[in-house]
Amino acid sequence: MGLFKERTLNLGKDIYHAGDITMETARFFDLKTLDLLSRRRTVAISYARHVAWYLIRERTLLSYPQIADLFDRDPSSVMYGVNRIQKLRTEAILLIGHFYPTELIGNVLGPVQS
Repeated sequence: MGLFKERTLNLGKDIYHAGDITMETARFFDLKTLDLLSRRRTVAISYARHVAWYLIRERTLLSYPQIADLFDRDPSSVMYGVNRIQKLRTEAILLIGHFYPTELIGNVLGPVQS
């Protein structure tokens, strides 16, 4: 199954895979998927990793511990990253020259269903 255990959720007619979301997020930020899975903590990689966690949380039914398992992280780290992106998105802040996650959601993954 590649880098991820196959975890999917059927949202109506669309199926989202945590691995696909991670690969698209890496591509969006001009990084490698392995960068997001690594232990590296540069600002660019950490931010992109947090965006991936946020999108996985929003677009699948995976729990924080399940997302943490996929990235070999502690669930509290995933919670922190997701909350960080939610706050940035709410405040509509641009960070390090990249659009906040709404741009990625809308352009790469399609519209979020409320």
